[in-house]
Amino acid sequence: METEASLVYQLLDQIRGGRLNTDEVVTERDIRSYLRDKRSSLIQSTYKNGLTVTEDEFQSYGVVEFTFGTNSYFYDVSPVVRLLGNSGIKVYTSTGYSVPIMRKSDYRRALKNSTFGNLPMGYLEGSRIYVKAGSGNLDNMDSGIGLDNINDHITNNKTFEVEAILFDPSSLSTYDWTSDPYPLNPSLLSKLKESIKRTDLAAILQTKEDEITNGSSDTLRYHDKGKIQ
Repeated sequence: METEASLVYQLLDQIRGGRLNTDEVVTERDIRSYLRDKRSSLIQSTYKNGLTVTEDEFQSYGVVEFTFGTNSYFYDVSPVVRLLGNSGIKVYTSTGYSVPIMRKSDYRRALKNSTFGNLPMGYLEGSRIYVKAGSGNLDNMDSGIGLDNINDHITNNKTFEVEAILFDPSSLSTYDWTSDPYPLNPSLLSKLKESIKRTDLAAILQTKEDEITNGSSDTLRYHDKGKIQ
């Protein structure tokens, strides 16, 4: 199992090998930020043409309660990796029904459709998920699903299971970067590790302007002989 920490320390090992100038400083935070950007780019480039996203990229919020707003329910998530058709976000009812999460423009068009406009569905705007219950006698549309029961659940319980491909894995409060599997499928993880081997210091230092405030900020200098301060 590959963790984010193990990837970070692979890069630190390269720095210990002398790839850092004596006056340059790189922090653990810099490296994590670099990995975050590389992971996001790999996911987007791999799935940009509509390929099915694997489960490995997703992180779970578990079952959460949505807030009722104007004609819909909403829940705020951390920024997600933008993919075709909002395939980087999943919302399920407790009955196992997968609520389609669309682009807002597609959602508005679907509302005008005499059939699909009655279905439970939602959209992602910014980092907020909106979900609406269906309407009408929906059981007749698919007797195997029982959509009326799903609508009752949405209206009465307002709870959903949410999974997302987060831009920053550590933005999920339950994520432990030192022990949890890094959210990337084995094939892409191999590509990421190969890119790590070819990484130069400039690529890491370039992330300094976009640092995230997670993890420790231990400092490593080449002339400290690889010891983390």
